[in-house]
Formats: sequence, structure tokens, C-alpha cells
Amino acid sequence: MAVLYFVFSFGLLNRIRFRNLFQKEAYRAIGILRILGTLLEMKNRDFPQYINAEKEILKYPDRLELQKK
Repeated sequence: MAVLYFVFSFGLLNRIRFRNLFQKEAYRAIGILRILGTLLEMKNRDFPQYINAEKEILKYPDRLELQKK
């Protein structure tokens, strides 16, 4: 049951139509950073400050001041 919820919520958050949910062509437009960001949001949805900080780190990986936060 949890696997179904995971697949459906992942599709919903990435705006994938239900009929295309199990076709690999639907996932080609989604980059790895988008997938990691979605997983991060699902895991830490109770901590929005942490999610925003992690998104900034993914956006600017060379900025050391962001990693110290």
C-alpha cells in the first residue's frame, strides 16, 4: 500500500498524468535534481526551513555559507 501511495504522490507532485504514470517517457523531462527535491519534500514536509535550505544548496553547490546553515 505504501508503494502505491509513493508512486501516485510522486506522479502528482511532478504533474504526470495518471495514464502516463507507468510509462518511462513521462519521466524523461524530469531531471535528477527534481526527483531529489521531490523526495526531500516528501520526507521533510514538517520542516519547511530545512527544505528551503536544501534546495538552495542543490541550486548553488559551491557556496560554502549555505552548507554551514
